[in-house]
Amino acid sequence: MLQCIIHKKAFNDKKYKEQLLKYYKPLRLTGLKSIEIDYEKQYENMKLIIAQKTNLDPQKLTVLQFYTYAETVKKQFDEEQKAVRKAKKR
Repeated sequence: MLQCIIHKKAFNDKKYKEQLLKYYKPLRLTGLKSIEIDYEKQYENMKLIIAQKTNLDPQKLTVLQFYTYAETVKKQFDEEQKAVRKAKKR
């Protein structure tokens, strides 16, 4: 199989193709549980969190600003969680 990939030849062994398909679970792109809907929900949640933590309107941010604020909020959250865990250990 690797030789076929290396030499850019067609791989026609049905047994191996079926075995590979068993290991890969494709993502759904349609329906209520689609990956697109999950991304939309995550985006909306991040907009709410950014608005709460920064008092900015996420709709007016550039893409770079949005993701920079998202990373900053995530780092702050992680640091807060570490502080809580340390406090519980004492």
